[in-house]
Amino acid sequence: MQPSPRITLRTIMSPTLLLVALAACSGGGTSTVLAPNGDAQASQSAPPAPTGSPVATRGPATVPTAVPTSVPTPVPTPTPPLPTPVPTPKPTATPTPGPPLYDPSADSFPNFRSSEFFQRLPTNPTVNVKTSTWLSSLGTISLGQLQFAANPSGVARDFGTPVYETAVGPRAMAVKVHCTEPWGTCAVEGKTVYVESSEQPEDGGTNGEDSHFAIVDNTTGDEYDFWGTRWPPSNGVLTIEWGGSCKLSGPGYGGCGGSASGTALSLGIIRAKDLVAAVQSGGTLPYALSTGVKCADGYVAPMTSSDEYTPGCPPEGARAYLALHDSDVNASGASDIVKAILRTIDEDHYGMFITDSGSGDGFSFITESDVTYTAFGLPGPLVNTLVPLAQSEGIPGSSAAYEAVWYLHLPATGINLSSEIRFL
Repeated sequence: MQPSPRITLRTIMSPTLLLVALAACSGGGTSTVLAPNGDAQASQSAPPAPTGSPVATRGPATVPTAVPTSVPTPVPTPTPPLPTPVPTPKPTATPTPGPPLYDPSADSFPNFRSSEFFQRLPTNPTVNVKTSTWLSSLGTISLGQLQFAANPSGVARDFGTPVYETAVGPRAMAVKVHCTEPWGTCAVEGKTVYVESSEQPEDGGTNGEDSHFAIVDNTTGDEYDFWGTRWPPSNGVLTIEWGGSCKLSGPGYGGCGGSASGTALSLGIIRAKDLVAAVQSGGTLPYALSTGVKCADGYVAPMTSSDEYTPGCPPEGARAYLALHDSDVNASGASDIVKAILRTIDEDHYGMFITDSGSGDGFSFITESDVTYTAFGLPGPLVNTLVPLAQSEGIPGSSAAYEAVWYLHLPATGINLSSEIRFL
């Protein structure tokens, strides 16, 4: 607040006149105020004193004129600026890192988008002249059962593929990869990857099956695929029989050494989310399916390798399809789950690629493994989402929903697969 200017009145009068002036001030007369420049001026006439008021008079009363002294110009005191309020940070809970699940949402597979797995079949595809010979070598043509572990205790009999995202955190272990097979130069020999102790390879790393193990590393932009994984790592070393890596931005084959054909392990596997979404929408999985067969004779593009050369068998990399349309599939007596798979492989959509050999008769589809989830104590989407849906459709399976391994048998009711499968 600025200070008020001071006004000094100098009055020269006798005591008698002083009494008269005081009486005038109390009983009437003219009031005096200060103008903005500091001078005194009359502002308002006060009402006259009432009759009979005891006012002493000894001559005419005079009101003294105020004589102002010199008033200095006030200097305003600067007001200090208010401090800028600093917001009090709200306490935030430190997020607990979750398990490194490779769990993209349905119909949003993020990697290998240039792969043929995401390209539809050509219109009116040309049938390979070796189709009948190759089909004969595969035994009874059927849709193989879907087999997967319902909990970690069943991993020794799990044919699914576990896929994890690498996680650099307090629970992660940096390990170096060591390959044991003398097949040439192993592309991942000496590579550093990150794993967690809770993770489980296929069949638990006992090499009871193929012990597949896949790591998607979004930091480096690679998928690391291992075959013959020994688990757990020892002394900072992850021992595998063979493996490879390929860029997530690439086509998904060539260098991915976790499968016999060189295909990325995460590519073309049946993911529960995608299959359930296809059932609910009446559509398809958004990619060609990866399948194993009884035998193989080398490989053809786009695959880059093979583990078998049996004459008369189809090569790995061969693309097969169901020579029917969606309308034919929808008119069949198959269950909704089977229809979703058949629509995916019919000639209106994607078909299926042979990526492995050594399976049973017909075509054996490869699923993601529920071990990816159950190893961390989470519900597996296959057993918790797909199995109840299959049960509601009457698809036969295991006798108990939560035993170690679940089997979903997929009969193609009303469709003769042996006469309707073709190879490009």
